[in-house]
Amino acid sequence: MSLPESFAVGELKTVPLVSADEVAAHLRILGAFSALRASVEHEGANRMHIDSKDAWTIFLCRSVHRFQRWVQTLAALPQEGAIPPLDVIMVWHTYMLASVEHVFDASQN
Repeated sequence: MSLPESFAVGELKTVPLVSADEVAAHLRILGAFSALRASVEHEGANRMHIDSKDAWTIFLCRSVHRFQRWVQTLAALPQEGAIPPLDVIMVWHTYMLASVEHVFDASQN
């Protein structure tokens, strides 16, 4: 599948900002995040005997902590091509979408 060479935006034409392959990759990662949540909620309800939403909240808190540790580790020991675990990628993805916090943090370092 390919995208048109340009899109009409009002009276102007603009080129696509992303490719169809990039959109497909983004949808795959969002699907992985969704499957991760379903798994955490299911395990929380069945194995840990807690409410599924509480299990997800606990998991997110731990994931944020893991993201912070991952960033600190990369700052101390840069590794080209290092790929974090899925929960850390999910927090990173969310962080990049929170543009105000992302820009502020980037300007501080």
